Amino acid sequence: MLLMRAIPVSRRGRRLLRGTVGVIVSALAVGCATVAGTPIAADLRDVPISGSSQSVGDFDDVVRSAAVEASSRQLIDAALAAGEIDEPTWWLYRTWLTFDEQLVPERYLGAQDAHDTELLVEMPRLLPDFADDIRQQIEPYFLRPTDPRSIFSAGGDDPPGLRAATNPAMRDPAGVNVTATNATGNRCQDGWETVAVPGALLRVWACADLDRTRLDGTALALDTVSGMLAGVAPRMIADMGPLIPDQPDSDPDPRSDNRIDVYLVPPNAHSPSRNGLERPSAEYAYAMSALPYTDKTASGFIIFNHELLNDPGLAERALVHELFHILQYTHNAFLASRWFFEASAEWASAYYVRHDARRLHRVRAPVLQEASPQLLQNPLGLVPYGAYLWPLFMEQEVGAGSVFATWRALGELTSAGNDDDVIAVLSQQLDVADSFPEFVMRLYNANLPGDPILKRFRHLDANFPDGMVPQRPAETLDDELLTINYDTVFGTGFVFTPVKVVPPPTADPDDEVFVPVVGEMRGHAGQPSLEALVRTGDGSYERHIINYSGDGTRICVSQELILVLANQSPQGASIAHGTIGLVRDEEPGCTSIEVTHPGTGERMADHGDKVTVSGTEGDDEPDHMPLVITVFDAPRDSVADFEVEVTLSGGTLSSPREMSWALSEFAAGPNDTYRMETVIALDIDLSDANRPMTIEAVLLELGDDVDEHTPVVELHGEEQDECLLGQWVISAGEMERFYNSVQNDAEFTVRGSTGLSFTEGEYEYTPNLAVRMEISQEAFPISAVISLTGSIEGRYRADGSVITTSHELASISATVKIGDQTIDGTPMFGDFMTMSPINSAPYECTDAGPILMFATGGPNRVPIQLVPRG
Repeated sequence: MLLMRAIPVSRRGRRLLRGTVGVIVSALAVGCATVAGTPIAADLRDVPISGSSQSVGDFDDVVRSAAVEASSRQLIDAALAAGEIDEPTWWLYRTWLTFDEQLVPERYLGAQDAHDTELLVEMPRLLPDFADDIRQQIEPYFLRPTDPRSIFSAGGDDPPGLRAATNPAMRDPAGVNVTATNATGNRCQDGWETVAVPGALLRVWACADLDRTRLDGTALALDTVSGMLAGVAPRMIADMGPLIPDQPDSDPDPRSDNRIDVYLVPPNAHSPSRNGLERPSAEYAYAMSALPYTDKTASGFIIFNHELLNDPGLAERALVHELFHILQYTHNAFLASRWFFEASAEWASAYYVRHDARRLHRVRAPVLQEASPQLLQNPLGLVPYGAYLWPLFMEQEVGAGSVFATWRALGELTSAGNDDDVIAVLSQQLDVADSFPEFVMRLYNANLPGDPILKRFRHLDANFPDGMVPQRPAETLDDELLTINYDTVFGTGFVFTPVKVVPPPTADPDDEVFVPVVGEMRGHAGQPSLEALVRTGDGSYERHIINYSGDGTRICVSQELILVLANQSPQGASIAHGTIGLVRDEEPGCTSIEVTHPGTGERMADHGDKVTVSGTEGDDEPDHMPLVITVFDAPRDSVADFEVEVTLSGGTLSSPREMSWALSEFAAGPNDTYRMETVIALDIDLSDANRPMTIEAVLLELGDDVDEHTPVVELHGEEQDECLLGQWVISAGEMERFYNSVQNDAEFTVRGSTGLSFTEGEYEYTPNLAVRMEISQEAFPISAVISLTGSIEGRYRADGSVITTSHELASISATVKIGDQTIDGTPMFGDFMTMSPINSAPYECTDAGPILMFATGGPNRVPIQLVPRG
């Protein structure tokens, strides 16, 4: 059940939502008690869009609240949210940040920003909506260079505020006036020459001034760029689909036609400046949207600084990058989530210009490797460019066609397309959550002896600089506990931690030693993945999955290990945090024994691991228990010196049972491992009263104890016939019917499913849902998407007709998205999440599965069909 109360908000342009939204969230996952709450203000470090979910007060307070230096874009976003500037001014300042940063008031100048892709796409279609005073200042930057009013043309007047020959004064940090270099004389004086690109719907324009400023002249520049495009554009168009033809009447030049235009503009016609100094003009190539527009699509044109032609490889990559943007516009130009625009365009420049990709890899890959806040969907700074590694990963795993298919699917979205939508579409090609830990390991990119990372990017592209790893300071593990604190790891975030392991005083430098790894990491969507690259005594490295909860994992290390943590939750706001602890054994050597779980192959925890016995509980027939013992690092040349003793004790045995084997009786495996699998006949039928079994396993060498492992496990057999027991699924259709029956003034659409499992005396409720809620009302129609993941677990008792629950523990992650706003709904649920929809629920058994009468928070209940989990 979900209730939402809306406070009126204003709309920015044609689709950007801002304002204050009051939200009342009931326990959507459990269909009962409601909680009221108001979202907090946007964090400057994490939210690049303007606006805030509530008033943030004085602008300076907002700036001071940022833990790191805010960028210029973040500062003007905060100013808008605080009411210091209005929306048109906000757009004007964004324009100046892109084209002439010196014009932005000094108080809003922070760290420099990357390309404002959204501005280049949105502004051309928004311009008619602006008042004349703002439009006149913005428009010249967005007109085609062939238009006399354009910033690139010497034929028109300067837009108000423009630095030019008529207004050359700027101030450097010392307050000294300096002369602007982008004066009118640097704009195109002699008009434009043009050629059509053979084999593609493209046209190249170049300023005729080149004939008098360069020996090679205008014709050669046109020839060069036309040739580059003729070589690559047909292939790109075949992959992404046809371009949307240009509208000839959008360009005043009489030679304009329906071809997509590429304009080679003179150097320093404009370049953003800071402190009176021009930024390098070679930075400048970008794609703008253009008529015709639909709700999703657009045509476009490309601005290209002809100075880039001094570096043919860079020029070709820049052309491909910008043309890929134009091809993106044919599918979904106005996607709310922007990171994949730059990520896939940068990937395209590596894919289509692979012969020059090495330079791109060296520059862009470290951007993501060193990313902060380490978020794949991070829209700030250069991170979206570094995120080209995700489509590169897709190409390596499932083929380049997956990137093109992603854009076709993005064009079919019925929503604005936020980060979650993009991740969902990407997962249609390659599941983001499942494959993210492997991506992060590949991102680490270590070329280590023993090849622990079997597949690396260089196996796809030989130009990739193999062994270029993220730079992280090493932690040191000696005879003291080493704790590693992970304060905030965002969804699709990652952390690399090298650890230097100091050997014990009695060890040689290359000796191996046990390092137990334990800890507790908590996240909205479960525990993050933790792996380790571990050096062995012979200098090679092995890759180990680390189970850090419970008893943790013991790994055998010589000198070094690298921890690789990946929060595989696909929701960026799904934060994980916690602490990992490492302890080094006092003596060298890794010869050890463990009782291994027969089902998972993992080391048994000290308490609580469940072992399935063969047989049915309560049938008065004794059952049989599997037993697996594994010995590690026993030297093969001295196997005869080892033996294993095992003592079993528990209520299913009449008395403790002792067994022993020579290690030579074990099956030998790789890396000096030995394994014994056997079946133990129990003496007494299993019941609730006699589940625990203690397994004491001791490894001896020449009669002396070497290592031991004594877990206490819980034995479980087949249950007597009871229709509730099992793993069940509640379909999206059932949950949709449930929510629509609870809330009459809203319409719900549900994607995903909900798991519900019953074991003996325990249940777990695991929603994995995206619920779209539409409220149609005259004053303020509203659409929201609520994402729920996590679990509620507890105990239950069933008397044949009614379920009674107790001891519920909730670990639910909830996010609420309204337009472009994202709100963490988890705190709003609070203790109410501990109230389950199945408490005191009548049920009945059917051939299809149990039917539960879900609670609605009122007197009525809704029948919900459970079906077996496939």
